[in-house]
Amino acid sequence: MKLTGIAPQYLTILYGKRQVKYVKSEKRYEDLNNGKIVFPYAEAKRRFGVTNNRHLRALRQLQEFGFIDVTHFGGGMEGDCNTYGISQRWKQYGSPDFKKKDWPKDTRRKGNP
Repeated sequence: MKLTGIAPQYLTILYGKRQVKYVKSEKRYEDLNNGKIVFPYAEAKRRFGVTNNRHLRALRQLQEFGFIDVTHFGGGMEGDCNTYGISQRWKQYGSPDFKKKDWPKDTRRKGNP
């Protein structure tokens, strides 16, 4: 209930990008691409009209509450997108067992050195 803005819709979109297969012998689903889910800024803008700031704010909020994790911090303009994994950390949110993860820092050198 603490998710605001478009974060709840983004969670649904990210779940929709998950690829799973059913393992009949074990009666369970197995993730095939968890940790490799991409949702670039350009797609958010083209498909949903979402600005870069809103896009980033929603993804950061999902990580803050433990719904997703950034598994690779991309380079943006170089065509290297962030990748995300669906996380179960949200189950411990608000408890001492919750493991907080910060959004990765952008260490790229921009502009003149």
